Amino acid sequence: VSSAASTRTAARLTRGNAGRRTRRRKTITLGLVSLSLAVGLRSNSSSDPAHDVSISDPSYDESRAHLFYTLAGAAYCQNASIGSWSCIPCARSNQSVVSNKIFYDKLTGARGFAGAFADASGTTMIVVSFRGSEGLNNWIMNLNFAKTDHNMSCAGCKVHSGFYDCWRAMKDHGIVVELRRLIATYPSAKVYTTGHSLGAGTAC
Repeated sequence: VSSAASTRTAARLTRGNAGRRTRRRKTITLGLVSLSLAVGLRSNSSSDPAHDVSISDPSYDESRAHLFYTLAGAAYCQNASIGSWSCIPCARSNQSVVSNKIFYDKLTGARGFAGAFADASGTTMIVVSFRGSEGLNNWIMNLNFAKTDHNMSCAGCKVHSGFYDCWRAMKDHGIVVELRRLIATYPSAKVYTTGHSLGAGTAC
């Protein structure tokens, strides 16, 4: 009886450990997927191409995921390194900078860049990248998780207040104006947003 009970207990422990390993793998996978958010945007309106957009090409691609992972990481680099596109994440993106501008808000700690980049084939894309949490002000924004429907363009829609405040700060500093300029300058380029952590929420 004791031997049978021990066998059943061992079997339950084995199943439990396997279940925990599966859950850990799922958690790690979800964490990696959420590490960097990249959304391709296509303009629907000539009157305001930086506002009216639709998501295009939603399929997952490993090399593209790595590209936007590096572009999200570049938002953590120093201003001079982003400007010259010389930091490690910048180099790993295998993109050359065509035009790039950095934005920062002291109150919220929000930071990001908007730029045009070209790959080895000469194909140009427009990227808006937001930095994740780095500093007290960023964490205050993270904890401001009450939902707000302020300035939402769809009925009943609400968003994380801290993420919204970061986005508004970036907009007030001119990131949308710069995005419109880039779209007008490179009308055939696809537009992408990316970010890590708080930056991914702002990118949404």
